Parts: sequence; C-alpha cells; structure tokens
Amino acid sequence: MTHFLTHWALPAHTYTAPEIAAFVAVGVRLGQTIRTSMIVEVLGERTFRTVSGSVYQLEGPPGPGNAADPDRPLEWCRKCLGVQGRAT
Repeated sequence: MTHFLTHWALPAHTYTAPEIAAFVAVGVRLGQTIRTSMIVEVLGERTFRTVSGSVYQLEGPPGPGNAADPDRPLEWCRKCLGVQGRAT
C-alpha cells in the first residue's frame, strides 16, 4: 500500500557525508503532518520505501522547508544510497 504525502519536504541537513546520511521526509497524510522513518530505497522519481517497509509517494508541489529539487526530489537520496552500497 502506497501512502501519499502532500505539502512534502525533504529537510535540509547540515553537511553529512553521503556514506552516513539518513534521509526522512515530512508531509501531510490524511490531514496530519507526519515525519517518515529513514528512507532506504528510492523506487521512482517521487516514490520511496522507508526502513519500516512503508512506501510513500510525494504528491504535488513541495511545502515549506523543502531543500530538494522540486522536479527531482529524491535524486540526492538516490546518490547517497548508492554510495552507501544500498540497492536503489
């Protein structure tokens, strides 16, 4: 089951080496603001899986606090996960 996040953001982090970066997303799901667990796999341009096994899809434009490229929001996650040796 895919969960949809609106008004999403991939928050900026202070510099963290890609080998140890841990990414999360925040957004609105079913009317409540949530913070996902750590992103461990990028499944598509706007879809990802978290360490808990949940699958999320980013919908619509980003909300406040987004540091990612709105057109390719998960690109940095994908690069860091590749450096970490995880399948993406």
